[in-house]
Amino acid sequence: MLKKTITLSALLMSPLSYGEEIASQVFNITESGQGSIGYLPFTLSSAMPVDIATSGPTIDPQIYLFSGTGNFTSSIASDDDGCDQIDCGAAGISPDYNSLIDNMSLSPGTYTVAVSDYYFSQEDAILGTKVNDATGEVLVMVGDSNMIIPGTGSGTGTARLVSFAGGSTSDGSVIGSSQIEALTSNMGSTAEAVNDLCGSASTRSLIADCAAIAGLSPAAQAEVLEQITPEEINAIGATTVATSSANFSSIQDRITTLKTGGGGGFNIAGLNVGAASSDDMPELFKRLGVFVNIEGGFGDKNKTVNEQGYKFDTQGVTVGADYAVTDSFFVGVAFNNTHNKARFLNGAGELYTASYTGSVYGNYNIDDFYIDAIASVGGLDYESERHMSFFNRTAKGTTTGMQYASGISAGYNYRHQNFIVSPYVGFDYTKTEVDGFRENNGVNFAVNYGQQDIESIITKVGARSSYTHSASWGVVTPQLNLEWVHESSYNASLSQVQFVQGTTSFGIRSDAPDRDYMQLGFNVAGQFADGLAAFVAYNTMIDRQNVTNHAFATGVRLEF
Repeated sequence: MLKKTITLSALLMSPLSYGEEIASQVFNITESGQGSIGYLPFTLSSAMPVDIATSGPTIDPQIYLFSGTGNFTSSIASDDDGCDQIDCGAAGISPDYNSLIDNMSLSPGTYTVAVSDYYFSQEDAILGTKVNDATGEVLVMVGDSNMIIPGTGSGTGTARLVSFAGGSTSDGSVIGSSQIEALTSNMGSTAEAVNDLCGSASTRSLIADCAAIAGLSPAAQAEVLEQITPEEINAIGATTVATSSANFSSIQDRITTLKTGGGGGFNIAGLNVGAASSDDMPELFKRLGVFVNIEGGFGDKNKTVNEQGYKFDTQGVTVGADYAVTDSFFVGVAFNNTHNKARFLNGAGELYTASYTGSVYGNYNIDDFYIDAIASVGGLDYESERHMSFFNRTAKGTTTGMQYASGISAGYNYRHQNFIVSPYVGFDYTKTEVDGFRENNGVNFAVNYGQQDIESIITKVGARSSYTHSASWGVVTPQLNLEWVHESSYNASLSQVQFVQGTTSFGIRSDAPDRDYMQLGFNVAGQFADGLAAFVAYNTMIDRQNVTNHAFATGVRLEF
């Protein structure tokens, strides 16, 4: 029998946030001979219940507890596979379970824990050597009865044990480096931040969440990381640009109505309501117009390597007034309120955007040549929700922003009998500043977001065509609009974010926007007997990758 004498130099004492760690050590278990078994001694100055647990990333640990520090004859306790993965992490490549001697009542004195790879007999522990099938590092910890609270993942030693088990080496990772290399850029940077956060976990809730992640298979870890990765932030830029486009489209509809001679009186959805005959109308009313446009839309965005997929819907209303200064020049003011709601796929959450925009606009024409101009400024409100179904929690956040926009276009009307064709070219500029914000609602993986600056410069080249048809029952005017759109400024972004409980910043990339695509619009207005009129319009985008968008407007008009 080989006599084993262990010094107490390996003893490590350290107080935790609650409970006490009594001893711990990392052993490099070899295939055979010296080092094939690890021995951890510890001393108790008073009687107390203790927990003894292991964490072995590449071996399947088995432990024996002996009284004293040498000349062992028989163990007083042993275990194999007694520690749930939520409490100690997964053991071995399989993965298997770690070992746990739980709540063992011991008297004052010295004790030794022997650890090696399964199968590990008591005789091997006494002799001090064995032949192992698996080798590698194993962490052995001894603490009071709070170190492991079985099945909860909330013990004082769980964070360290789970972190140690999480990587293929002893680098303390919940998610191993080989697993991170196989992830997307956004998920990989999030995984590294998760490792940093879990490595310093100090709350029961976070310890439990980190333990739960570490105990999963690589495929299951990837699913959880997809929920944690805050790619939803990228939808802020897309929905913000969309609300600006909705405001511009509504005002452009009004300008088009004015250019076709429907400016006086009260307009709903582009229809002239209550306009008296030119003989009866006061001069001021002839030159003054008040209008209400009602807009709506829906669409979806496919999930990509950098961004969450979602479905969205938009509702808006624009009210305004304009005045014809001369027969060739008019100016106006308008207020737009648009609401956009994006619902992320697979129940991942929602993003709600509300915009409140004031605009000034004008038109100047010389015969059939015209110039249109729009300038606007407005506020934005955002409400975000990220659902993490694995943890059954939702991270919520709110923030605000400001948006500044301007646009100018020029065109020419070609007329032939009842036909009008109007080619044009235009430029739109939008600058949006979104304040940074913090998610809350008690979620461990809630995120701090920095300020976002979003800039868009759009060039448009297109043409409108219309035809007026008169019949005994009324007048119908269909119009077709087709334009090419080029985005030259709004680029892919890298947003720096940080877990609320962490200190490490990590980057979330967005997709590059579509540089070139087409917009197609069609509307029909009808004027019928007894002053009844109806209006319906539809617009869509063509050749956009991963995005579909359908917008509409409608209205009914009755004369006073």
